[in-house]
Amino acid sequence: MMEDEKYKNPILHTSQFVMCGNCFRADTYRGCDFGCKYCFANNRQGNFKTKDQVADIQLIKKWFHDAIIKGDTSNIKKEMLNHRVPLHLGGMADPFQTREWKYGATKELLKISSQYQYPINISTKTASLPEPYFEILNPQIHTFQISLIGITDEYVRRFETKTPTPAERINFVKQLKDRGFWVSIRIQPLIKISEALRLIGETDRFVDYYTVEHLKLPSDNTYMMRNLLPLLHDVPEKLIPKGREWEFCGATKESNIARIKNSTKVRIGCGDNDFHTLSDSLNCCGIDTMPEAFGNWMKYNSMYIKMTGDRSQWFPKNDCTGCFNSTCVVPGMKSVKDYTERYYRKLYGDDHQSSLFA
Repeated sequence: MMEDEKYKNPILHTSQFVMCGNCFRADTYRGCDFGCKYCFANNRQGNFKTKDQVADIQLIKKWFHDAIIKGDTSNIKKEMLNHRVPLHLGGMADPFQTREWKYGATKELLKISSQYQYPINISTKTASLPEPYFEILNPQIHTFQISLIGITDEYVRRFETKTPTPAERINFVKQLKDRGFWVSIRIQPLIKISEALRLIGETDRFVDYYTVEHLKLPSDNTYMMRNLLPLLHDVPEKLIPKGREWEFCGATKESNIARIKNSTKVRIGCGDNDFHTLSDSLNCCGIDTMPEAFGNWMKYNSMYIKMTGDRSQWFPKNDCTGCFNSTCVVPGMKSVKDYTERYYRKLYGDDHQSSLFA
């Protein structure tokens, strides 16, 4: 199946399910025109702006109807829709990038969500929404993660070319809170700890959660390595090779997390895979702190198991291998449980659970 054909239905069960409870993703566009230099999605996919990169809303409507009304669970995505696993909107492409005002695909998906009272966690860098969107949005089934890497205009613009300013996004966070929405700030990538601390100092009076995840650079992406490394000239910590990526060393990440936690009483989620268990909740994005409608998030993952010792949670029974690259598929393995347990042993070394949360 060609990529464009796959994209007709942009609802994906992603390979992150092994460590993430917010792994059921929707993207109303493919690629993004916000122009963030650290973005994995654009540097892997290119800056897609053509009409055929817009979600097929009619097909999405059919999938919701078949899964929820007809009870169709014939594949893993329909099974998850049927179980009302929350969708993460904007994992790879901002749902409110400028193309939205032309095509309106996100607005149509939100209408479907409202029709079925289906929970959606929205990740975006936008700083405003027209009033008709708020007539559709509902704080009981819609939550927001506003992405912002710092508070200084010059610093943010170094890495982002077409996004709203920090002040504009912070004002949008306030507006969302005033309207009753659960809203977090996602500091991803965390590059300069001083910028992250200043941002938290300016915003922790009106946010529900912070997610932090440090910068990673794919070593096999020469474009990102060549264009991003010179921008880190005033960052005292150095990136080191780790597997297929370059990232900050563990001591730097642990120190930054500790400094952030000591700076605020707001709960913190740690998106770095090696520090998930330093999070203040059971999933690094805080989905377990969102409204009741989000209760069916994917708990059968290595982070949840490590922090609770609980392996009794629901997981989809259909073949999950479609979300992997062919090189990551293990012959003879098809289930979410098998791949999650395999990742758990790889990350933590054995089957021991610490029950870090009571």
